[in-house]
Amino acid sequence: MQLRTAILRAPLVRLRFGDRRLDDSNIFVRWVKEGRKYGLGAILVTQQPGAIADQIISQGDNFFALHLLNDADLQTLQRHNAYYTDEILNYLRTEPIIGNCYFWSAPHQPFVLPVRVADFESVCQKPAAIAAASPPKKLPELVAQAIKEALTGNPRVWLYPVSSFNGKKEDGWLAFSADYLHSAVAQVTGADTDELTREIAVVLQRHKARSGYAVLEGVTRRVWAIPQSHLKFKAGKRPRPTPVQIADKL
Repeated sequence: MQLRTAILRAPLVRLRFGDRRLDDSNIFVRWVKEGRKYGLGAILVTQQPGAIADQIISQGDNFFALHLLNDADLQTLQRHNAYYTDEILNYLRTEPIIGNCYFWSAPHQPFVLPVRVADFESVCQKPAAIAAASPPKKLPELVAQAIKEALTGNPRVWLYPVSSFNGKKEDGWLAFSADYLHSAVAQVTGADTDELTREIAVVLQRHKARSGYAVLEGVTRRVWAIPQSHLKFKAGKRPRPTPVQIADKL
């Protein structure tokens, strides 16, 4: 069956579906509830999920939630899916990487999963062939400085005390997300290539850093761990209170 779909963006979403008192007498509620029978569908795009009527949200199948700040919007997600724990909502509130989001599918995947949405243009357009450019001569120095700034001062790169490596208790280490560090360094250096990933690894290895996987705020992520003695935090920056366990493999 061919599905005919309407795409509505805010503020039209709020105009049509934002009344919290909507009931079955409303044409849009009936359309959302019965549209499948007629091959109709809708994609709602909004920055305020809390403004959409419960009658509408309850009929949704697939949900993608990106960075949100409003507490009412975050609580709306938790009200409609109890798998949105406080830890996940906290991560969603502070998510710094464009395209990172959380997904669930009402009929097939009720558990909340972290997802990275690829840039549309990078997927649907073939990039023009360009001559390979040599990396900037000062990239290693820029990367080293950017890593230092990210770990000691950037509030979006969270650090966690490490309680153990592969089940063996060890003290004096701090762990952080490899992806979040990469994003912070890329913003400073203007580079976002495989060369940048290698340079980050080189700098961290000079500080005896160790890599692995750990659960950060309820989500398993690839992490680096660095001796705490190698860092001197700037004012306002301090490790998170929750210790994490690092494993070499997932």
